[in-house]
Amino acid sequence: MLNDVERALVSRDSMLPGLAALLDETVLTGVLRQQKPFLSLKRVSVTYIRYKPKTSCVVGVTLYIADEIPYFCFVRALTRSRFISYCSRLVSDGKNTSDWPETPVLLDELAAFISSPQLDRKLCLAALYNNKYTALLQNARGSVTGQERERWHFLRYKPGRRCVIGVYRDEHPFAVIRCAAEKEFFRQLRGSQAGSSLAHIELLGVNETDRLIATRWIAGKSLDYFLHGQEYLSLVTLTGKSLAKIHNEPYFLPEKQTCREALQQLWQEHGMVTALYPELAERFSHCILRLKALSEWLSHEQVLLHGDFSADQVIVAEDGRSVNIIDWDRCVYGHPAGDPGSFIARTEMDVINGELTAAQARGIHDALLAGYKTERKINAFDIEWYTAKALMCLVVEPFRKRDAYWPKKAELLLNRVEDICASATPIS
Repeated sequence: MLNDVERALVSRDSMLPGLAALLDETVLTGVLRQQKPFLSLKRVSVTYIRYKPKTSCVVGVTLYIADEIPYFCFVRALTRSRFISYCSRLVSDGKNTSDWPETPVLLDELAAFISSPQLDRKLCLAALYNNKYTALLQNARGSVTGQERERWHFLRYKPGRRCVIGVYRDEHPFAVIRCAAEKEFFRQLRGSQAGSSLAHIELLGVNETDRLIATRWIAGKSLDYFLHGQEYLSLVTLTGKSLAKIHNEPYFLPEKQTCREALQQLWQEHGMVTALYPELAERFSHCILRLKALSEWLSHEQVLLHGDFSADQVIVAEDGRSVNIIDWDRCVYGHPAGDPGSFIARTEMDVINGELTAAQARGIHDALLAGYKTERKINAFDIEWYTAKALMCLVVEPFRKRDAYWPKKAELLLNRVEDICASATPIS
């Protein structure tokens, strides 16, 4: 069921006949059940959404069909004119749209179609379905006897952008394969190479033609798993120390993010806020202008950044004595406060989601920075600035993740940004 903000969104965008259905899992399930391949569909779970006003809407969905393994795919809604052109191309190419999953299934009333990942034009996933990925894993196959069963399945899938695949041997994980769109692949590759050179991940193989990167599976649990008890703050301190050591490394990347580029990113987010929840747009723009004014007092140091640092990107070893930082896809050269700011913003989101108390979050922040400061200096103002920036980048994330309460959570995130902007004190 759509909330009031979503109903208003749909009413503003009459160019996309399928938008309302893609925003409502129950309606989408009913529509798909009318299609022959999905007659026994139990339910649909929307895991990701990418919306371009008056142009298109793409959702990553998981289909639960009878007792089968959950099936990842995507649904794309278009304008009526673009949908007609798309159907014409299918006819010109001789595609029979009844051959699911080799061809998409058309949802005519919605001007939309559902497609399997192997048909994702931006990702070369046919290499996975055709088992061409196996050459990537030669370095991980030392103990294969020939009798072990091997399979893979999606861990994360963002249609048209990137996906993460888990590869299993006799049901035990042993490798992770990443696939990215062309414009993201080489940044992802350089990030994986950086993480490997720092001994946080092990790079097993690269297939540049199909844009696949394989790394060894790292045993352990994510730090996020441990964040609900005081006794585990020592792990957060250890994480801060490990992060600072990365920032101390003399490692250079061509990808850079300056303060100016960070502000440009926020204006892009402002465009999405305006489209989704116009009532927040003015407050959001005021926060950008406040951060721009405060940016004059930021320090100018740049270091190697993880680029998307959070507790779920940290794997705690089974003995609890070390951590590995994973998922280097957004690795960049930028301000050292960017990583702790991102981490702290995520814990602020956990408070809003009811997963942490405010007191727990403060304890985690303090523990992270205590560990960090054992290896290098960092000032509180810079961290506040980059925490506010990271929080602003999270404002529309609850919508993208299809959180039923996303409008309220967007407001709460923006409230927190305003609090930080009001209290931030430059250090002269």
